[in-house]
Amino acid sequence: MRPIPMLIAVASLATGCSGDRAIETAQATPAPTTPTSATAAPVPLRESRAGLLARTAVPEAAARAAALRRVPGGTVVEAELEDEDGTLVYAYDIRLADGSGVMDVEVDALTRRVLRAERDDEDGSDDDDAPGARTDSVRADRRR
Repeated sequence: MRPIPMLIAVASLATGCSGDRAIETAQATPAPTTPTSATAAPVPLRESRAGLLARTAVPEAAARAAALRRVPGGTVVEAELEDEDGTLVYAYDIRLADGSGVMDVEVDALTRRVLRAERDDEDGSDDDDAPGARTDSVRADRRR
C-alpha cells in the first residue's frame, strides 16, 4: 500500500470517517512544518588585511567548527582573519551558551590547531583570572 492511501485509511479509522470524508479531512489538514531554526545566519568572516584568505590552508568553516568545539553551545558573534606576528589566525568571539560572557578563540589558519581560548572581560581585555573564567583556557606556544 502506498503511504498516502495508508495515511487516509489510518485517519479514517482514527476519526471514524470513511470514504470521501476521510480524503477531505486528510486534504484539509495542513502538513506539519519543521520549526524554523532559532539561530541567526552565521557571522561573516572579516579579513584584517585584504588577501589573507588566499594564504590559508584551512577552510573557514573548519576553523569555526574547531573554535565552537571549545565553547559547546556557544554562538559566534565576531569572526576575523588576522596576521598575528606572522601567524595567520582565525579569531572568533563566541558568546557562551548561558549568555554569561564571551570567549576569545584563535585557530591557526594553516593547521586548524586552537592557539588560544580564553574568556573576554567586560572591558574588552583578555583575562584568564576573571571571575567565572573557564579553567580550560589554552594558550599555545606560537613559536615554530
